[in-house]
Amino acid sequence: MLAPIAGCSTLSPDLRAAAATQGRASAGVSLPSYPARCAQPVPHAAVKVGDQAIIDLKRERAQLDRANGDKAACAGFYASLRDELGK
Repeated sequence: MLAPIAGCSTLSPDLRAAAATQGRASAGVSLPSYPARCAQPVPHAAVKVGDQAIIDLKRERAQLDRANGDKAACAGFYASLRDELGK
């Protein structure tokens, strides 16, 4: 026979997490799509045989700038999402 629940303090962390997830789902919160550029890796710049090293370095720096821009955009996306949800 199952023992009666003594109170909410006896709930396991897993059960609390499941209840929180169910509560959010019941509240109708639906997250927007994850921005595609946040999930795409940024490749290294192509190295061309015969080019000077400084040119390759400039290309690589441009790729790094792009990657950092994507990271900033994703951080901004989630910051605005957090603000909209009031958390």
